[in-house]
Amino acid sequence: SHVAMHQFRRELMAQEHDLRLKAESAEHQYRQMLESISEGFLFLSPDWTIKYVNSHGTRIAHTSPDKILNHNYWEAFPDTVGTKIEQAFREAASKNQVIRTEEFYRPLGIWIALNIYPSSDGLSIFFRDITEHKQQAQALLLSEKLAATGRLAATIAHEINNPLEAVVNLGSSVALAPTF
Repeated sequence: SHVAMHQFRRELMAQEHDLRLKAESAEHQYRQMLESISEGFLFLSPDWTIKYVNSHGTRIAHTSPDKILNHNYWEAFPDTVGTKIEQAFREAASKNQVIRTEEFYRPLGIWIALNIYPSSDGLSIFFRDITEHKQQAQALLLSEKLAATGRLAATIAHEINNPLEAVVNLGSSVALAPTF
């Protein structure tokens, strides 16, 4: 009986060891995947603690993992309090629905697009710097406005030019007419 118990305990320990190795392998794989994506990734626990951030995320946020990991998000990023970012995080958590938003993050002078995915474990947040995209869109809009202004100016010039041409032609006729 004692030998059987010892054997059973050894088998349980071997199973536990195998499961631990599989769990570590799975964690390594998901971390590699999150590090390989071209977006920032942040995971917040339900109490708003930053549990994970990938290297792209720390580059976008101009910070390092040791400064924010295991810290409260609102303390790590106090400038997001009162913004659409806070509203989106809280809405995703309370309504348990995916939220997508864009916000100008003034402290860094950048536009950020966020996709926020809630779960019972917290919030998974994918984010990227879209400043260049916003600037290109703004430049295109300005270009379109300038082109429209140019077309309007050409139309106005044409409309003014027609009556002036008649006056000039009349003036030329009068100037060339023989005087008696």
